[in-house]
Amino acid sequence: MTPTDVTESSNEHECLTIPEITLAGEVESDTLYRNDDISPDVVLLIDDDPDVLTALRKELRKLNLTVLTSLESREGVTLAKRHKPGVVICDIKMPELSGIDVMEAINQVSPDTSRVVLTGFSDLDTVISSINRGHVKRYLCKPLDAEILRLTVSELVGIARLKFERNKTARELNNKAIELEMLNDTLEHCIGERIRELEQARLFLDVSHREKRAQYLSAVKVFSGLTELRSPQLGAHSKRVAELARFIAIELNCDPDLVYEVYIAGLLHDVGKIGLTDQALFTPVGNLTTEFRAQLMSHSIKGQMLFDGLSDMEPISIMIRHHHERFDGDGYPDGIFGEVIPLGSRILAVAEDFDELKLGWLTPQKLSEQDALSLIMKSGDSRYDPKVVAVFPTALEKLRAAPRLEEKLVSGSELRVGQTLSRDFVGPDGYLWLSKEKLVSKHLIDHIKEHENVMGKPLKIYVYRLKRTGKQTTK
Repeated sequence: MTPTDVTESSNEHECLTIPEITLAGEVESDTLYRNDDISPDVVLLIDDDPDVLTALRKELRKLNLTVLTSLESREGVTLAKRHKPGVVICDIKMPELSGIDVMEAINQVSPDTSRVVLTGFSDLDTVISSINRGHVKRYLCKPLDAEILRLTVSELVGIARLKFERNKTARELNNKAIELEMLNDTLEHCIGERIRELEQARLFLDVSHREKRAQYLSAVKVFSGLTELRSPQLGAHSKRVAELARFIAIELNCDPDLVYEVYIAGLLHDVGKIGLTDQALFTPVGNLTTEFRAQLMSHSIKGQMLFDGLSDMEPISIMIRHHHERFDGDGYPDGIFGEVIPLGSRILAVAEDFDELKLGWLTPQKLSEQDALSLIMKSGDSRYDPKVVAVFPTALEKLRAAPRLEEKLVSGSELRVGQTLSRDFVGPDGYLWLSKEKLVSKHLIDHIKEHENVMGKPLKIYVYRLKRTGKQTTK
């Protein structure tokens, strides 16, 4: 790193806990160092004598360090809190606050920072107070020997670097431990989910390509399951978007291959979000800072890059890249517009925004299904493709009525004892006959068949398609 001198000044003199303020010349420093960890190669100098600051800065430049300076004690504490320097050197005699007071305050806001007291006199009481209150590491007397200064700072910067690496390693180990714990806790659940997804995949594929596509789709679903490991909420969102997008594509009379690709793109459209922080993922877009907004906007490109080189995935990866483009050209990442945007991406844009509006990811508050639908319908010709918006209500209605991939629709004659309801069953009299997740009994079957005979038409009962441990049923 090129040695840097940053001299900052402020007129803030209220108290040690004053709020952070923007100071002249600070833009570069804020981009170099994180506020939540020590910056080992930063040295902060605090002295009310500008000539002393100039001399110290001149010597420390030879060590290839970034140097921050302050003429005021309170401002020095603020800089230490903001930049977390590896080393702080402060004069013991400062106006308003003593050097010991400054060191005590810095110890509270940046305990890993090495503190050095600089003074023109010394006595035993001062030394003891510096150690006990300010946790001072070194005590240097004026006039300073330049070589001793450089050796002292070099030693303390080395210690700061070790602390930085120690903290970094500790965080990485902690993250790995949490990750392993989560994987261990969810392993049995994940295995069951993968088995279910394999079965669901075979149901979705065309009969003539069942064996080949079953393997392909199951592999895709396992990959999309990474989003569920990152966040169950994100994984569930992807599945809902995929199903809704599939129904929209069907309503647009897309050919079966495109319907299939849209569904896969829906499952994988947010895979680029796996590495994002929770704040970037789940804060409403309008409330995101510039930094987190940039992180969020990069996910569509990252998602495409994951499938580069896979020829079978090329059309799907293109859909993923452009699913945040707007019909009027104000979207990202490329700002393309109109029908230049792939049809699959235009479908995904509507399906995803509808689900995110209900989750409260796009707006400060969660919207009801009706309000979300109304907002989508008002955005035709600008944000969304008018053709997609036109069929959206019909697709949504058919999705509500259709069996999901894990369930099947049966009549009384097809119902079997021991099957498990996947939805509440409301009888023809308007009363709840059996709630979701309850086992079907012979009495219920007889009751349903009796009403079917009277009405002359079958009733609709939704049951789980797969055998489930405990509650679910066989085919």
